[in-house]
Amino acid sequence: MPSMPRTDVWAADIDTDFEDPDILYFTYSSSSFYSGLPDGTEMIFKVDYSDLNNVVVTDLTGSTNTWGALPNIGVDWESLTLERGSDGGMYVATDVGVYFLNEKLKASGDGWQLVGTNLPHVNCKGLEISYQANRIRAGLVGRGLWEHHLWCPEVEDLTFVAPHANNAFVEATSSIASEALIDPGLDISYRAGSGVRLLPGFHASQGAEFHAFIHPCDIPGNSFKNLQEGNGTIASLDGKGMVDAQGLLIFPNPSTGCIVIRSQPGSRITSVQAYDQTGRSVPVSILNASNEIEWDIQINAEMGVYVVKVGFADGRAHVGSVCIER
Repeated sequence: MPSMPRTDVWAADIDTDFEDPDILYFTYSSSSFYSGLPDGTEMIFKVDYSDLNNVVVTDLTGSTNTWGALPNIGVDWESLTLERGSDGGMYVATDVGVYFLNEKLKASGDGWQLVGTNLPHVNCKGLEISYQANRIRAGLVGRGLWEHHLWCPEVEDLTFVAPHANNAFVEATSSIASEALIDPGLDISYRAGSGVRLLPGFHASQGAEFHAFIHPCDIPGNSFKNLQEGNGTIASLDGKGMVDAQGLLIFPNPSTGCIVIRSQPGSRITSVQAYDQTGRSVPVSILNASNEIEWDIQINAEMGVYVVKVGFADGRAHVGSVCIER
C-alpha cells in the first residue's frame, strides 16, 4: 500500500469520504509546532487512492497561497469529522478550538473558521456530529463534553429561475425554491434547512444528477441518506419512509409536522389522513393542494411517529409513516 502523507508522526485520525471510499482524510499535529510561526503546516491531507500508481495527495491545512490556515498547534486522537449533506464540510479539533472548512470557504480564501469561542484550550479526545440534534460534540480531557450547532450556510433563502449552467452545491439556512432547468451532464445539489420547493417549470433532464434534501444547521431533523447509496434521482436521497416502490414521496422525515406529499404524474391525490400509534385520527391541515400531484400539509400533533394515509383518484391508497420532532 502507498505510504501515508506523513511518516514522522502518528496520524491523529483517518476518515473516509462519504461519496468515494477511495478518498481518505488524515490529520496530524502541525509539523512546525515548535517554530513559533502562527500558521500550522502539514496538519490535514486529502488522499485519493483510486489509482495506486498515481496517488494524489492534497494538503488542506491552508497557507498564504491558498486559504486561511489552521493554527500552528497540536491535534489529538479522533480529531476529524466530515459533515454529511454539506458542501465538503469538515471539522478538526485542535488544542485551541474546533475549526471548520468547506468548498465555499476554500474558494473565497477565508479558509478554516473557528467554531464558537468558549471551548477550553485542552486536548480533545473525540469529535463527532449528532445528526439527530445537528450538533458538533467534542470530548475534552478533564473538561467534559461540549457542543455547538453545525456551521450554517450564509444565505437564508434561495430562488432559482434561470437554468443551471455549471455543477453546483447550493445551500440555504431556511428554504430553496426552484423552477430551473438542469441539462444532461450537470450535477446539482440543493440543501435547505426547512424546505425545498420544485416549482412548475423545474426539470432535471435525463443524464443529469440532481439531489435535494433537508439538513438544518441549528435545529433537529434531516431527510438525506449517504449519496453513494442512491441511484442518482431525487428519491434516492430521501430519509426513512420518504419514498415507496411507486415513487410516492413524503418529506422531510423527520419533520416538525409540515410535510410535502408528492406522487407520480397521473396519480392525483384526493385525500390525506393521519393516525397515531393507537389508530386514533389526528388533525391534518391542507396548506396547499393547488397541484394535484403535490400537497403541502400540516399534521397537528405532538412529537411521535404517525401513520399517513394518502388516497388517490383511482381508488388506490398509500400508507406511510412520519416522525414528528420539535
